[in-house]
Amino acid sequence: MRKIITVVSLMTLVVFNSCSESKSEHTQEQTITQQDVNAKKDRVVIYDFHSEHRCVTCIAIEKAVKDVIHKHFEKQFEEGTIEFELLNCESDENKDLVEKYGAFGTTLIVSMVKDGKEIESDDLTNWAFEKVDTDDFETDLVEELNDALSKIRH
Repeated sequence: MRKIITVVSLMTLVVFNSCSESKSEHTQEQTITQQDVNAKKDRVVIYDFHSEHRCVTCIAIEKAVKDVIHKHFEKQFEEGTIEFELLNCESDENKDLVEKYGAFGTTLIVSMVKDGKEIESDDLTNWAFEKVDTDDFETDLVEELNDALSKIRH
């Protein structure tokens, strides 16, 4: 009797394990497919890098950028024409982007991607630190994003 219970238990584990592997493989395929689609899409990507320990200004910059996106570019955000990426620059998974943009602590980059390739990027870090608590932040960022959108449309 004990052998039967052991065999049945092992068979149940094998069945559950194979089902979960199939599901994770399928999910991975969908993720890769979506990444391929995103890689070819013309878009503006806003990279907001931060350190593990975030300062008040870093958090304020993130909030202000998100507010501008949702107030002025909600349609483009929903369509994926504007993307917002919050990235920890101390994380190994972000190492390539950190090196590419020279990110250290809070770094704000606007990247223009056309035909799957970055055509230009603007480092707005110094500007963001200077303007985050001013009325100019919203106006200037809207102008910057409209300019970036016009570059990927031509």
